[in-house]
Amino acid sequence: MLHETQIRKKYTNAMIAKLQPKNQKYYVLDSEVIGLRIYVQITGDKSFYLQRYLKEFKYSKKTKIGGFPEMSISAARKLAALIKADNVQGKNPIIAAAERAKEKTLGDVLQEYLSKKHDPRTKDKSKLKTEKGSIDAWLVGVSKDPEIIAVWKKYREDLNITSMQLSKINSENVLEFHAVVSLKAVYIANRMVGVIGKLFNYAKVKGYYSGDNPAAKLKKKLNKEIQENLLI
Repeated sequence: MLHETQIRKKYTNAMIAKLQPKNQKYYVLDSEVIGLRIYVQITGDKSFYLQRYLKEFKYSKKTKIGGFPEMSISAARKLAALIKADNVQGKNPIIAAAERAKEKTLGDVLQEYLSKKHDPRTKDKSKLKTEKGSIDAWLVGVSKDPEIIAVWKKYREDLNITSMQLSKINSENVLEFHAVVSLKAVYIANRMVGVIGKLFNYAKVKGYYSGDNPAAKLKKKLNKEIQENLLI
């Protein structure tokens, strides 16, 4: 009897929503994170599982990481990648998850950074006021501009990068954020990537983060008009 070989696909939320139940539960394979499976129950309920091989136990383990649509495919990929990284580093998944729960978000670092950099005693108030206005609009999500508010309402998941913990942010997240800001503010989009880069550098200095800076080495993928002025 021949075994059916599944083709891995880059699933979107819309594609997952269209998956129909059958007379028994089944799963489909994601192409972006090896081991990530999307299960469809007889009831039509859908959920994400990570199937991974644990070398120390010499067996394959299946772990549920979230239900759809409460968890998006993007979020499932990020969490699956973190769990796989924990396995490679020999970390206990339960302990690693607890450590991440205490980890600072980019927003935590932003508030600390602003409290130090935007000191009211600083002389160059006009420059800082302009930077603070852009940060409030695009990183904090506070603006009176109806067009900016509209962009936030439509693309909140991509813009709300400050709600993410530091270790969960990768270059793809930064580029998605940049692409959305570019819809309204082409030049400010680059500057905001620069700010994100500075926040990660600050987090490293303070000992909050030890990984690679996800905003570094992105100049070639940003808006060409002001690439030369972007310093990360």
